[in-house]
Amino acid sequence: MHHVPAPTLAVQPTVELAKRFSRQRIDPLLEETPALRERVAPARARDSGNTMLSKEFPGGILVLTGANSAVGLRSMTARFLFLDEVDAYPGDVEGEGDPIALAEARDPGALERRLLRNHSPDSISHLPNIYESAPPIEAPKHTKGLQAFGW
Repeated sequence: MHHVPAPTLAVQPTVELAKRFSRQRIDPLLEETPALRERVAPARARDSGNTMLSKEFPGGILVLTGANSAVGLRSMTARFLFLDEVDAYPGDVEGEGDPIALAEARDPGALERRLLRNHSPDSISHLPNIYESAPPIEAPKHTKGLQAFGW
């Protein structure tokens, strides 16, 4: 929103949890952070672009949805994709397949795309299987060029 504004999709396990995440995390963040507050109009303003599941700002939009909503997962192209609590996602969403695959298909060719998958550390996770099959990532390191990360 501030340093690199771009379309962003944040996926919670359900639409109801996305609404709760918006109320409990996103709205307070926007209200309490001056740099973000000046970029997103208050929800009370008419035609503000600030709804419970959508936050518009110059250069982008944050859309929140649930992994249980096929429409929400295929509704936009996103440079930033945040998949939260992925182990609580359904295996199939409305007969259209894996919600993680649906979300990740939003912009498969984006060179500048960023993806974050998250899960609770105390849950039994399928993420290790995803990480074992993923190629190593090269990320910039401040003083030594690129640093390879592997898992």
